[in-house]
Amino acid sequence: MESSPTNPNHITPALYKWAESLIDRSNDTRLSIVSYEEAKDILNPGITKYEARPLSPEAVFAISSAAIGDTEFSKFVQDLQTARLDSQSPGTLLRLINGRLKVPKQGVLLTTDHERILDIAVARNALYCAIGDENIASQSGIIINEATTLLKYDEAWIVDYLRMTGHVYLTRPKSKSAESFGLTETESEKFNKRMLYKLLHDVHDLGKENKSILMAAAVTGSTAKRIMRGEQLVGFELPEVPAVTTEVVSKFFRLAVPISMYLPNIKDNRQWYSIRQISSIFHQEQLDEVVEDLGAAMAEMSSLEVFYKGNIVNLGRAAVANA
Repeated sequence: MESSPTNPNHITPALYKWAESLIDRSNDTRLSIVSYEEAKDILNPGITKYEARPLSPEAVFAISSAAIGDTEFSKFVQDLQTARLDSQSPGTLLRLINGRLKVPKQGVLLTTDHERILDIAVARNALYCAIGDENIASQSGIIINEATTLLKYDEAWIVDYLRMTGHVYLTRPKSKSAESFGLTETESEKFNKRMLYKLLHDVHDLGKENKSILMAAAVTGSTAKRIMRGEQLVGFELPEVPAVTTEVVSKFFRLAVPISMYLPNIKDNRQWYSIRQISSIFHQEQLDEVVEDLGAAMAEMSSLEVFYKGNIVNLGRAAVANA
């Protein structure tokens, strides 16, 4: 893949420290970060969107298979192609998604429990290959943390990896981590407003073409927090869905396609993804239900406890801990 776009603007030390923390939390040896000297000269901290540079579904399939395994990724794509809806909604998942994307104001949101940085990208690549149409990239996007633009995966820029299936929209999630590195809430709000303006513009343009957007984003806004007992991983805490996410989702999207992911299980030859029941989304409670369902599947696949809003998540519902 080509290198990231050059720009005379300098990266900020705060953003670089935030990106370093993503590496530390990821536990993924294939992720790396460029040196600060290199980053400050070639990356633009003011950009809020990178345009898609689509590759063919066949090329995306080959790249994704190299990243996570040919057999595993192939089965993922096949399962998406054949996934059926419930008895109340006959037909396949792909048929429903394709139908929504051919009419305005019916945005489709692909989301995951977000255990690792790239799981949402893997899910989007699989859906892109399942749809099998390169033209879908022009109405597809993914929302990621701006700090991720400083990272590489197997020595390729993550941004370039993401652009091969659609546009890349950058955000600054509001978090204690961001503030601890010197990124203020005011700065983040300004940045996010600029990104939302671009997103609104793109959605409006698609509407004029009688189309809707297909967006991949982690509604929790951040990766699941690992719960450690000494050096042993014993569970995960899913971040609470931010209010601003609910506002954006309810404004632009009408359908959620949740896919629970637990990538470490690939090595154990166990199922590492679960295609969950689709859901209409209009308000906070519905998004919470989506996250709880994702967490329940994650708990089942990992055999670990998963918490959301301080409660143990079980079978798609939040059960009060120690009840």
